[in-house]
Amino acid sequence: MADAQYYPDDWKEYVSALKRQGKEPNQAWGIAASRYRVAGNFCGANFFQLSESITRGYDRAIQLLLAYSAFEAACSARGLKPEDRSVRSDTGSSKDARVKLLKAFGSLPDTDFPLKSSLSNATPTQKVEGFFRKEHSNLQPVAAAMRHLFAHGLWTPHGASVLSKSACQAIDLLAQSVLREVDQMLWEELSDATRSER
Repeated sequence: MADAQYYPDDWKEYVSALKRQGKEPNQAWGIAASRYRVAGNFCGANFFQLSESITRGYDRAIQLLLAYSAFEAACSARGLKPEDRSVRSDTGSSKDARVKLLKAFGSLPDTDFPLKSSLSNATPTQKVEGFFRKEHSNLQPVAAAMRHLFAHGLWTPHGASVLSKSACQAIDLLAQSVLREVDQMLWEELSDATRSER
């Protein structure tokens, strides 16, 4: 995932392909790549007088927020809504993320961590619940719900179940899976851009 500067995979190839055609990357992909780079370079936040476990929880929440922002921008660049794009959970860290998310958050009641009812629309909420019932393996609704919980103030990392190292690892793997989907979308964009060169 990503080159040495944390741009999406294939970013340099994409820019080079467009330059060969006398074009510049479209602005939407520039935004997605910039957001991806910020997510890839995020190492953690510094807080005064917060415990290590609270800091760890916020670090993972911020990481996911940044990764999902890159994902939203990439979806926009591809002319999609985020909910129309499946975040694959069938390979590598995505598969690990599914297992860890189910373990860390699958049995938590909404009173402890309102993930399953965090989205106001019934369809995304049903998709989140379906993920935890093992009806599908799409990580996108879970990532959207966690991003929503954190960005809109309903999730402040507290309580052992949310701050555990395994829960933080699950969120980290979820963020990695979201960024891998950005890589995939850019690869698709590159394929579309180079089709005319063949």
